[in-house]
Amino acid sequence: MLAPMVADAVIARGLKGQVTFSHLCALSTLEPARAHALIDKIARAEITVIALPETNLLLQDRASGTPRQRGVTLVCEFLAAGVKVRLGTDNVRDWFYPFGDGDMLETALLAAVAAHLDDPADLLASICDGRRSISENEPADFVLVPASSFDDALARRPPGRIVFKHGRQVAGPALA
Repeated sequence: MLAPMVADAVIARGLKGQVTFSHLCALSTLEPARAHALIDKIARAEITVIALPETNLLLQDRASGTPRQRGVTLVCEFLAAGVKVRLGTDNVRDWFYPFGDGDMLETALLAAVAAHLDDPADLLASICDGRRSISENEPADFVLVPASSFDDALARRPPGRIVFKHGRQVAGPALA
């Protein structure tokens, strides 16, 4: 696994907070002491971690029957160590994940189920790049979801979302 060497290099070169790791599925197979040592090193290096639950759930441990090692990285442990965790999907109807459609609500739902990421604040921060509000003079990039709550949005993953980029509507039905 290259992650420990990269984390050491990040610290040695003064690149804290400037590096992101994705997947890190091998962490789910390490014994707890080794996994926690790497998590602590990643926290010291201020590396952001992107978990990709759909692809990792489909691909990991496929060789022999029903998978026992599901391959989703240790999301809760990273959060407990103060590591920034983001959710993503990098496979849209391709060989690695033929069911992908880029829907971040679907990704959040699978992370909630597979990684036990059930704290709404952590879950929302993980799909919103850590931002929970938009301040004046900041880019207004957001999605309006027709739902009564975040839980409702996850449960129904409703259509009719309206997407804004830099404060301008770029997708979805016209606002009245």
